[in-house]
Amino acid sequence: KVVSSHSEVIAASGMGVTEGTKKIGGALRSGGDTMKKQLLNLGYSFEEQAGLVADTMQQMRGAGGPLKATDAEVAAQTQRYAENLRTISAITGEDAKKKMDQVRQQANQLAFQQKLAGMDEGQRKGVLNAMANMSDMERKNFMDMVNFGTVINKEGAAA
Repeated sequence: KVVSSHSEVIAASGMGVTEGTKKIGGALRSGGDTMKKQLLNLGYSFEEQAGLVADTMQQMRGAGGPLKATDAEVAAQTQRYAENLRTISAITGEDAKKKMDQVRQQANQLAFQQKLAGMDEGQRKGVLNAMANMSDMERKNFMDMVNFGTVINKEGAAA
């Protein structure tokens, strides 16, 4: 269940599902009981903990390449990320995870815009004309392909 609900995030970290699942497990093992207890104390279930690791892996991904961090580095960063989410939620009263998802979507759109800006005028017009004939889902899938080399959104991957 964890893998299926976070496949988009795993793909965005530059890994396939098998590799990403191993990395999540490795980071959770590396963090040990201390990390699991800390995250439980912050109110995160075991499933949510795996999701936090997947989110962290995506955030730690290098520009244009796959995740290169060690399991221990991912575990340590996951703990900081979880603490920050709870702090933000406590201060703002808003769901910090939803906010992070919105920011991630905006960053993906910006990355696509930057790739468009790097094209000559003819290429850019061709892409924009093609996108004008696409459905919303096709546009989102196309943007994912340009940004990540694969479709990472759940809805588009299922289509």
